[in-house]
Amino acid sequence: MRPSQIRVVLALLALVLLVALGLLWRRDGGVVDTATAPAPAELAEPLEASPAPTEAIGDSSEPSRESPREEPATEPAPPTRDGLFRVRVLHHETLEPVAGAEVRWAESEKLADPRGSPFLIDPAVEERWANYGHFDTSDAAGEVWIDPPAEQFRIEATRGNLSGGNYLWRGRPDDFFVLLAPADDLRVEVVDAEGRPAAGVGVAVSAAGATNHFHKPLGITGADGLVLLKAARLAALGGGEGPLRVRACTVASAPVERIVDSRPWPDGGVRLELPPAGSLHLRCVEPNGERIRENVIVTVSTGQVGVIGETTMWLAEEGELELPWVTLGETLNLNANTVAANAPRSAKATRRAGPLVVGERVEVELVLEFPPFQLSGRALRPDGTPLETSQIRLTSGPSASAVSTTRTDAAGRFEFRLNYWPPESLKPIALVAAGLGLEAPLELPSKPNDSYLHVGDVLLVESPTLVTGRVVDPHGRGIGSAYVGAETRPRDFDPSKFAPEPGASIVEWQIDPRAKATTEADGRFVLRGKSEEREFRLRVGATGYRSAEPLELAPGARDVEIVLEPRLPPILGRVIVGSHDATAHLRLVPTSGQARWRGAGRFELERENTEPIDLEIFTDGESSTAETPLVRLEGIRDANDPRLAAIDLRPLVHEFRFEVVPPAGSSIRNLTVSAALPEKMIWSFTSGPGVLVLIPRSVLDGEPELVVRLVHDDLPPARFERVSHGARLQLTNYPSLELRVPETLPAASQDLNYSILARCIGTPPAMTSILAGRSGRLALKSPGEWRVSWRIGNNGKELMVRTVVVDKEDIVCELDATPEAIEAEIARHKAKRK
Repeated sequence: MRPSQIRVVLALLALVLLVALGLLWRRDGGVVDTATAPAPAELAEPLEASPAPTEAIGDSSEPSRESPREEPATEPAPPTRDGLFRVRVLHHETLEPVAGAEVRWAESEKLADPRGSPFLIDPAVEERWANYGHFDTSDAAGEVWIDPPAEQFRIEATRGNLSGGNYLWRGRPDDFFVLLAPADDLRVEVVDAEGRPAAGVGVAVSAAGATNHFHKPLGITGADGLVLLKAARLAALGGGEGPLRVRACTVASAPVERIVDSRPWPDGGVRLELPPAGSLHLRCVEPNGERIRENVIVTVSTGQVGVIGETTMWLAEEGELELPWVTLGETLNLNANTVAANAPRSAKATRRAGPLVVGERVEVELVLEFPPFQLSGRALRPDGTPLETSQIRLTSGPSASAVSTTRTDAAGRFEFRLNYWPPESLKPIALVAAGLGLEAPLELPSKPNDSYLHVGDVLLVESPTLVTGRVVDPHGRGIGSAYVGAETRPRDFDPSKFAPEPGASIVEWQIDPRAKATTEADGRFVLRGKSEEREFRLRVGATGYRSAEPLELAPGARDVEIVLEPRLPPILGRVIVGSHDATAHLRLVPTSGQARWRGAGRFELERENTEPIDLEIFTDGESSTAETPLVRLEGIRDANDPRLAAIDLRPLVHEFRFEVVPPAGSSIRNLTVSAALPEKMIWSFTSGPGVLVLIPRSVLDGEPELVVRLVHDDLPPARFERVSHGARLQLTNYPSLELRVPETLPAASQDLNYSILARCIGTPPAMTSILAGRSGRLALKSPGEWRVSWRIGNNGKELMVRTVVVDKEDIVCELDATPEAIEAEIARHKAKRK
């Protein structure tokens, strides 16, 4: 080959290489490296970065934190294909596609626990997955193509130690993904006060800073007191890092819990030691005393009157419940409701004393009753056939407010259970099947002769047609599954007749619950409803489109065409932080549109037009001087701008943590935290016991020390100076009255309750009851002179009145009464009940 030919070949090879690199750059985009950015302004221009090819993940579940991978700048494939939805399986940190992941999906309704309780572990869910689930494996691009859901899919994916899940709704935007994250298991051992294995204890996990009040157990201990919590890291931390809160789900004002760090993961397990406890056996019965043979949701809360105690929810299967771990000395507040929506029964709120000695078993019966009024009949379609298995509403008044909702059975029969009978002022009364455009007026007596009224057959008719039309896109193509509804207001509405308070607004238009429709596949709709003596306007919206402006129309309008403009695809981005909960302390501030978090550090910017957007990212603190953003990005226009792919904030922020320790007998649920870095920044937010303050490194000049103020609903506020990272801050109780019943008087029991009321000028009253035994406590939330009175029951005569001066110490308050006075009050109460 001649030299000239060789030069030509080399030139062609170089050209091919340049084209290939250009394609890779367009596919992968660049990496925003904030670690090397000395000032936010430098991020105004795109940073150069070498393109890195996207590869499917193998067995490794430990991605590099030093080299985060960016999301592809262009879509690897269309989001829909032949009517199928694309589901992308991605790694939660690198956002690389995960090939070979086992993916399963099923309608959420099919997976629901038939026992009707969302608070329990569902032992049969895997069997329902086997019966109703669909299964596939993600391809080399990390994709699975599935049919759209009828209503809602639950989708789960696993690959080695990586797991993740998500929900896909009918009509959801097409770009759908499941993020896989490390799902490490956690071994937990629970023992009783004597160190013996504690069986049957539910164990929950959450992030240490979480403020949730309800804790669904992730597992239950066996006879050896051990439980392996599957995928605990995923459940508590979303697969990330950070402090972990491990809690025993028992009935206690101060549940046993521990905070452990995920760095490193506690492979040796966690040990929880329970305090001395007894048990509670609860039976739900009919008014005649027979046990109810259906599932009942039981709510158990602890604490004195007026104090929000710890609340747990349980399922009494077939009306019976055994709670084996109830901390001694608790006052229990019990509520119960049946699961069946068509036949709701409930029990009156009941307060009972818990066990007082180790091993004691407290027996409680809750009487469940139907609401006092029952309205039944049979609903028929306009052609006279039964309206089978459809939702219907009993409505009242011109605005058709719902009084009650139920479902018809296969024969069209319905039954409403009502807590009150609709008065004359709520008429007209109607039976409405809103989704079908059917309704019928009901003529009900002002007062029923008894609690039961059967109205017989009710022939539903089509509601008058308000408007017909078609919802289309700018090209005239019909939009299916669009929502069409109506808002109404009185005719000749005059806002000047209303004088709202300063800062308040007048609500002119109200949603009409009777008038709603969903468009057919070609975009056509018929909206039915009533508009007598009222004006109405049309509201139209569809997923993926901007909602139309309200359109005022005359009733009976025909062939109205509503054009919906498509929404622009959101601008996607991602920040990288050190811990799972750090994004909760970041503020995204775009110059236009809305910003929202999508989980795992991902965010999206919703926009209304194609104008470029500037984005600033701040911590949730407020600076004492002009605020400087952690990052500033200018001129964002592309939906997959490579500068947004991996914004690493770890070099720019300092994670400052401390733990708040409650006093004995209390727990931390929702804490208001105010913190200050003197003369530099202040913060205010709510948190659980594990508190994170995110400090910009730009304001640090050494190890920071904060001034912290903590406010808890049931504990006195506390202020701490010079708090350092890793500190444990101890809260205290309010001063209390130590209430005592002397041995010369009868102890409290189920038939004898002592009620104590304390009053102080300028402070809300405090009250409690001694339901069993001879002692109790009453917290007093302010110093001063308190008037304390003792009674039997809530409405008895005062047995004793005493004035006590409260400062910071607890005060003993013993009942000073004669046995004769107690016996006289007991006799008076018995006579009153007769």
